[in-house]
Amino acid sequence: SQDRTVRGFSSDMVDIQSGDSEEEVQGIQHDENVTDVVGNDEVGFSTDGKTTFRWNLATGLCTGVIYDGGELEMMNDGKAMIVGGMVIDLETYSTTTNSVPSSSYSGCIRATPDGQYTFKVGIGLDDDKYVYVTDMKRNSTKKSKMKHESLIRSVAVTNEGQNVVTVGDDHKIHVWSWPEQTLLRTLQGNGISMATSPDGKFVLTGAKRGFVNIESIDGTMESFCRLEHFKADSDNFARFVTAAGFTADSKFGLSGGRDRIVKAWDVITGLNVAVVTFEGGVERVSSAMEGTIIAGMQGGHVALMRMKLPGEILEPPEPTPVVWMQDVEEIKTRRSGGRQSHSNSHSGSNSVCCVVL
Repeated sequence: SQDRTVRGFSSDMVDIQSGDSEEEVQGIQHDENVTDVVGNDEVGFSTDGKTTFRWNLATGLCTGVIYDGGELEMMNDGKAMIVGGMVIDLETYSTTTNSVPSSSYSGCIRATPDGQYTFKVGIGLDDDKYVYVTDMKRNSTKKSKMKHESLIRSVAVTNEGQNVVTVGDDHKIHVWSWPEQTLLRTLQGNGISMATSPDGKFVLTGAKRGFVNIESIDGTMESFCRLEHFKADSDNFARFVTAAGFTADSKFGLSGGRDRIVKAWDVITGLNVAVVTFEGGVERVSSAMEGTIIAGMQGGHVALMRMKLPGEILEPPEPTPVVWMQDVEEIKTRRSGGRQSHSNSHSGSNSVCCVVL
């Protein structure tokens, strides 16, 4: 590999299968680096901060474009999604605006399972040492009691909505109760990316020096610190671990970095069980609710993957009924000609801003 390593893998290791083909994604990519990815049971979404693509998880085909971008977050069991300053109903694709604060640099936004509250952190907020909470029903935002001594890099919410987890440049990971906003415990570690497992038991952080930490949120299970995503020598020091996630079953943690690699980690043993390499640095990684892993990369590329255990027969998900595009050039034509006409399409309630191909 171009990272100057030769790797050997035993036959009983976990496979990561690609869910797309060269023919399906030919000519379809973002204009800039992918900044966020999410998915539900049927479709995945990726954004470069300006344009958001919708992907069919069964085929890997791009099936729609939203002429807007920003941090992405799934809500209400995958029935709605936050895209920057608006909420999109994924059944009707109607939109409503919200008061989630914007940041000058791509930040992080997470929501409670019921979608009533969102938590935002990021560079450029009024005070980037605090978490900002938005009540989506009242459309009001307040600075919370949850804070760090320096910049908060990422925020996450456990699936039951009882805990909020934050990581900051003060080398601390705070676990907060919600809605009380009481500090329950502090874990040692720094990170520029973070995710909590769907079962609410683990938090994974990716750090600047190429290390990954998998820690028990309640402190009752073994934690693994300074797992090597890659060796931080003088040549690859800048290849940060920029992506963190978990598989949908919570059995494996996921890390991705500027070294163009996604790794899967067993949360019980701390062992690296799978590796996949791409042509560009990995900016974000997330698992859709049905199990597909979505990776967003530098250069605007998106990859869909699925985990396969040794001996497992992996059936692809059923394709969702959509109107397929006739040609890959059609999406490019709509993108180049559609941004101006759609620029104000979400300024009011119930306006449609998604083009379905």
